[in-house]
Amino acid sequence: MAQRVTWSMSPLKQLEVDRTLARIGLAGHDPLCWEALQWFVEFSQRDLDACTEGDWHLLTEEVQALLHLITYQQWQAPLTRDDLRALQTAARAVLTGLVDNREASIGPFTTTIFIRRGVGRPATPSQVKRFGPITAFPSGSFAGHLPPADPNGLTYHLACLLMRFPDVVQRCPRSKCTRLFARLRSHAIYCSRKCQSVVAAQEHRDEERRKKAESKKQRVTKKNKKEVRR
Repeated sequence: MAQRVTWSMSPLKQLEVDRTLARIGLAGHDPLCWEALQWFVEFSQRDLDACTEGDWHLLTEEVQALLHLITYQQWQAPLTRDDLRALQTAARAVLTGLVDNREASIGPFTTTIFIRRGVGRPATPSQVKRFGPITAFPSGSFAGHLPPADPNGLTYHLACLLMRFPDVVQRCPRSKCTRLFARLRSHAIYCSRKCQSVVAAQEHRDEERRKKAESKKQRVTKKNKKEVRR
């Protein structure tokens, strides 16, 4: 059996979480935004075998910060490298399945459902930490749920993102690329300006060749007509 690779990082503090979220475009702390889906798409295609120690360090920070943002749990324990590889495999299977087959399975998950009863009152800091961005409890009974707090919380959240952004993840149509990407604009076709420029240049060359061939054909036709007249 392969030995489990451990990671010596300690859990991130709140300031480090905020800094890491800002680095990946989540400074607004909105877990259901396009930038979060883009992170999953890029992560699913990352070459983990080529990661340096510094790359692993930054990636582990990002995963910790995302877990903190999604589950509202502070002091998320760092995932092992084996955990990150398994997460990447799961995310890639879901994303490629949706793009290529228009269907993918994800889960199952275990979530916590909670019910609170009582009079309306402000939420304490510990309750905000546990139950998310709650500023006050309403009077009477109310219910809610918590997503998984373990690494499955990330794949659960990927499912939530895909439901919010249907048909956003696409495959680049350029034959030498075919990478997955999350469209920021509905009219986007290619994964990057580079691919768009390469395809546009190729289409221009093809059009120039077509015009030259058509011009040559017309010259030959005119020449043949002159010879017939003679």
